[in-house]
Amino acid sequence: RTAKESRFLCIFSIISTFGVAENAAERFVDIWSKARLLQRFFGEKLTLLLIVICFFGALCSLPFLYTAFCLCFNALKKRFDSIKHDLCAMPKYELCFYAFMLIAAFVYMTVIYSQSYAFYDPETELRDLIYTSDTRLIARPNAYLSIANGENDLRQPLFALFSAPFIAVPYALSVPCRLFAPYASFYFMNYAQIALLELSIILLALLISENPIERIVFSLVLTVSFPYLLFSLVMEQYVIPTFYLILFIYSACKKQNDAIFLFGAIGTLTTSTILTPLMIKFSTIKEIKQWIKRLFALGFAFVFIMVLFCRGDTLVRTFTEIKAYAGFTGKSIAFEERCMQYFSFVAACFFAPISEVRHYFYVTEAENLSWQLAPVTSWSISGISIFALCTVSVAINRKNHLKFQEGRKFSRRTRN
Repeated sequence: RTAKESRFLCIFSIISTFGVAENAAERFVDIWSKARLLQRFFGEKLTLLLIVICFFGALCSLPFLYTAFCLCFNALKKRFDSIKHDLCAMPKYELCFYAFMLIAAFVYMTVIYSQSYAFYDPETELRDLIYTSDTRLIARPNAYLSIANGENDLRQPLFALFSAPFIAVPYALSVPCRLFAPYASFYFMNYAQIALLELSIILLALLISENPIERIVFSLVLTVSFPYLLFSLVMEQYVIPTFYLILFIYSACKKQNDAIFLFGAIGTLTTSTILTPLMIKFSTIKEIKQWIKRLFALGFAFVFIMVLFCRGDTLVRTFTEIKAYAGFTGKSIAFEERCMQYFSFVAACFFAPISEVRHYFYVTEAENLSWQLAPVTSWSISGISIFALCTVSVAINRKNHLKFQEGRKFSRRTRN
C-alpha cells in the first residue's frame, strides 16, 4: 500500500510540475512578445527565440518544482489522513449524497460556462463585470499558478503557492484539451475549485453534528445558498482561502493546530491572521509568555516563507498598499448605513441580494456595463432575523456542542 501511495504521489508531482512549468512558459511568451523594443530588434524571430528560452528555462526549473511538489503532497497526505478517516466513517448514503451534489455542481457550471464566458474570461475592455470581481485579471493570467501575478499582492501574498497543489493538476490535464476546446483550462480549474468548496462544506458538517441526516440537511442548505451558487461560477480568489480557513478551524477543533493550514489561510487571505492566537492556548501567566513567543515564532516563520518564495517586495510595499486599499474600507459611510449593509450581507449569505445592471466608470474613465449590488437603503428584515437566530443558537447550543466534541474524542479513543 505504501509503495502504491508513493507512486501515486510521484505521478501527481510530475503532472503538477508540468502544469506550473507550462503556465510559466506561456505567461513569459505572452508578456515579452508584446515588448515593442524586442519586436523591433528581433522581428518575426522573436516568438521562436522566446519559445527556446522558455524551453531551457522550464528544463532548469523541473527538478526544483518536482521536489517541491513531492514534499508538499507528502506533507498534505499526512495531514489529510484524519480527514480521510472521518470521510470513510460516513454511511454510504451520505457519501452518495455528496457525490451527487458535486456532480450536479459540475453540470451546473458546465452548462452556464457553455452559454457565456462572462464568469471566467470577460473581454479585455470589460472590467468588474460580475459584482466588481477581478476575474479578467485572475483567470487568463492564471493567478492560481503565477506567484508574482498582480492580484497576489498584500491581500493574498502566497495565493499561488498554496493553490498550486490543487490547481496545477487540473490545469496540466487541460493543456492537451485546449487543442479542440480553447477554454478548457478555465473549466478544469473551476472544477477543482468546486470540489474544494464542496469539501469545505463537508468538513463544516463534520464539526457541527455526528448525525448523518443533520449533516446532509446542513450541507444541502449551504449548497443551494447564493454564495455557493455564485462562486461555483465566478473565478475569483476566495474559494481557496475559504478552504484553508476551514481546514485550519477543523484541525484546531481536533486539537491538531497545524501551522501549514494556518499559513495557507493567511497566505491566501491575510485577514485570516486573526486566527493565529488559536494555535496555542494558555491559562496561567507563564503560559501567556510561551503563547506570545509562539506567536512571534509563527510570524517570523511566515515572513521567512514569503522571502524564500520571492515575495519580499510585498513586505516592502506593505504600508503603501495599506494606504491604497484604505479607500475601500467605507470610512466615509455613516455607522447606521454600515449596520444596514452588514445585515444585508448576512441575508446575502443565503439569498441572492437585490442587484442591477449599472453603468460603471473604471479608473481609466472608460464606461462599463456591470452587474452590481443595488444601493442598500433600508434594513434587511431577513438579515436581522438570521443574525438573531444565530446569536440565540450559539447561546443555547454552545454547551451541547462542547459536550458533543468531548464525547466524540472519547468515542474515538475507545475505538482506538
